[in-house]
Amino acid sequence: MAWILFVDDDPYALEIYKRAVEIFGHRAIVTGTGKEALALAREYNPDMIFLDMRMPDMSGFELLGYLQDDEEIAKIPAVMLTASNHFENEELAKKAGAVAFIQKPIHIDEMSKLIDKYSSFGVNEQQT
Repeated sequence: MAWILFVDDDPYALEIYKRAVEIFGHRAIVTGTGKEALALAREYNPDMIFLDMRMPDMSGFELLGYLQDDEEIAKIPAVMLTASNHFENEELAKKAGAVAFIQKPIHIDEMSKLIDKYSSFGVNEQQT
């Protein structure tokens, strides 16, 4: 079982992501802001993070930077999500530290493959 943190300002998207990973046997942590995402990443040390490129308090690029600057959470694989079709953002996201860049709407099978590929499926002491 993996713990997945989802960061998106769309509450409907968060609910879909949460339900999808629970179907796969994982647990979801959800938030709509980058600031709260940082706090949750530090608290839960999730196995993986999916983050939207646009949030109300910061961009996904900014959040990736903050994640990368924190030794405790820098190792967590992050996937950038976007509704934008600007392909130059994919290169920027990967340079910022994202392991993958996918366009919305996310196909559930694609999400599952990314979780299988990048998450450690580790059990964090805080969550047991």
